[in-house]
Amino acid sequence: METTRTLRDLSCADDYDPDSLPVDRARALIREFLSPVTAIERVHIRNALDRVLAVDIESPFDVPGHDNSAMDGYAVQYADLGSTPGVKLCRGGESLAGKPSDPDLHASATVRIFTGAVMPRPP
Repeated sequence: METTRTLRDLSCADDYDPDSLPVDRARALIREFLSPVTAIERVHIRNALDRVLAVDIESPFDVPGHDNSAMDGYAVQYADLGSTPGVKLCRGGESLAGKPSDPDLHASATVRIFTGAVMPRPP
């Protein structure tokens, strides 16, 4: 048997507040009392905390200045994998962020690479 619920029962169950503003009215009030920021100020970087940029800032050079690993794993040369399963590669070292391995990836070798580490160059 189904019981009839009252508005009070529903308001306790789903956080409904009968005294709250309807969404359209709330949006109208927001539009009435807020105006977009159009002024642009130049401030020192130390005074920029909690502010919003007026334009994008782009670095004049790549940061970092090299290709780096987005996650831990192994760097391999795709051509070394071949089309047959079970290819074995020798481990040619490891590359940590701030402490790269040999800069070149040798044929049939793999390098254990950690997040942020420099990617080895292909042969």
